[in-house]
Amino acid sequence: MVRVRQDRRLFNQKQSLYAYLRQQPVVGTHTIDVPADKRIPRVARKAWLKVRLGQVKIRRPQALKAFDYPPSVTLYAVEVEEICPPTGQKPIHWRLLTTHDVLSLEQALQIIEWYKWRWWIEQLFATLSQSGIESRSDSVRISPSNS
Repeated sequence: MVRVRQDRRLFNQKQSLYAYLRQQPVVGTHTIDVPADKRIPRVARKAWLKVRLGQVKIRRPQALKAFDYPPSVTLYAVEVEEICPPTGQKPIHWRLLTTHDVLSLEQALQIIEWYKWRWWIEQLFATLSQSGIESRSDSVRISPSNS
């Protein structure tokens, strides 16, 4: 699963991924807890999200000249957009691509949950970085022989 950071071309279609997702019906809504983040700055809040989904064929980038790559790849897209964000806060707007089947709201919510975990992972590494633990040479290392 990846978050799309730039619009992608769809295979054998004139419209882009973003345009395609905007045309899909909202399959439901969902509320998530958004943690505060001083780096952005973002306040903690409950975000009310509308969810769209669809199966897409993403065209291989033209700059990719390798002959052994297929002309397209079929994926599932989930778009999550915050409804009525607090004043002054950037609304959540995620476009996620996955190889997992996403044919229902329940399956889309699972993808959203997995993506949310990245927040906790980012916060963990930020905390480790701030505390200096990750830069210590005597920190515990886990290797196959230690397990």
